[in-house]
Amino acid sequence: MLFFVQPIYNLLIDYHYYQYSSGSIRTLTTLSVIGILYFCIGNCLLVGKKTKLDKMYIKKGAIKKATVLIGLVTLVSILFSFIDAGTLNIMSLSRMELKNATFFRLIATYGFYTTSIMYFLVFFTVKARRRTNVLKWLLIFIILETLIFMLFRTRSMLVVHSASVMIGYYYSGLYGYNKYNSRVSPKFITMAMGVGLFLVAITSRFLRGFLQPNQNITNFDFDLKAFLEASIQSGDIGYSTTVLDVINYVPATQDLLGGQSYYRLLFIAVPRSIWENKPLNTQQVVANWLAPEIPGMSIPPGIIGDAYINFGVSGILILLIIGVFFSSLDRKLSIKNFMVWAVSATWIFHLVRGGFTNPLIIFLMLFVVSTFINYRIFNKNMIRMDFWEPEFKDAAGYK
Repeated sequence: MLFFVQPIYNLLIDYHYYQYSSGSIRTLTTLSVIGILYFCIGNCLLVGKKTKLDKMYIKKGAIKKATVLIGLVTLVSILFSFIDAGTLNIMSLSRMELKNATFFRLIATYGFYTTSIMYFLVFFTVKARRRTNVLKWLLIFIILETLIFMLFRTRSMLVVHSASVMIGYYYSGLYGYNKYNSRVSPKFITMAMGVGLFLVAITSRFLRGFLQPNQNITNFDFDLKAFLEASIQSGDIGYSTTVLDVINYVPATQDLLGGQSYYRLLFIAVPRSIWENKPLNTQQVVANWLAPEIPGMSIPPGIIGDAYINFGVSGILILLIIGVFFSSLDRKLSIKNFMVWAVSATWIFHLVRGGFTNPLIIFLMLFVVSTFINYRIFNKNMIRMDFWEPEFKDAAGYK
């Protein structure tokens, strides 16, 4: 979607490609179309003949234990965020001031990513909960997401947490004892939640500018049509012009990176204070090329743009490897896999958007935490069965 919505909009509604040569546009088309084909081929290579669905009840005590564990991590992350801010009056700080990361903010960021596991588990078991309990968690979600948005002025956490709620609810019928039978299809409700999340994510991009010091939120003018157009032309769902910019720039002005975007993952643990010339990430490199006058700027080139500036058109083969990687995560349907996919919305988006090292680090951290919860907490508290017999609900703690 990131690489096709903008071209379709520009070709059918408002053409903005006059400054690009036909050769650059052909290269973009080749990268976009072939990239999707390679990803699909890679994704099919490890697909088995039959995907097995493990059905089981998870005891309520295990769900509660995992929820409390991640809840404590979330509280510590909030504390670290305020320590990093240096004040309780976070509204007095600009987005740039909040963006200057310290050790405390880095730990808080990773901690808030694990919060998505808590949300998944809560709404994964939503049909076995009392309505008052569900309302309590909805209130917690609203308060916590508002606070995190104010602390970070970014939508990443809101998106990943909301996606966890959606996926947890969607799969809530597959595990545990369902206390309530919904008359509305879970697919319809999940789709409605997805549309709502999309609109909130788009709107919050423009709203956060009015949360800056010396700004007044009452001056915010909600214009969904303008928000969508701006997001398509340059933003959330419009990356084709950025890819065209780097196609024009490389190799005409700069040499290919030769894999720097990928092999720098090996050096991520080395502090820049020790290795001053450690390779920059792709967003910083592209920003130095296209906007050198703006210090601290980052410009993600999209996953296909990243592949191109490293190896040229042949770099699109990277999508084949990424397809295999995603296929390996999707071979078995289990509670661990559901957790991993539920918390993956943001790092996958940033991977497609053009980051590489940071998304993979986030994935590895979430994968380790999900695996720990699965094997240390859930494995000892699962009741497996071939049929959903009513008597199992008592053994699982759902009464």
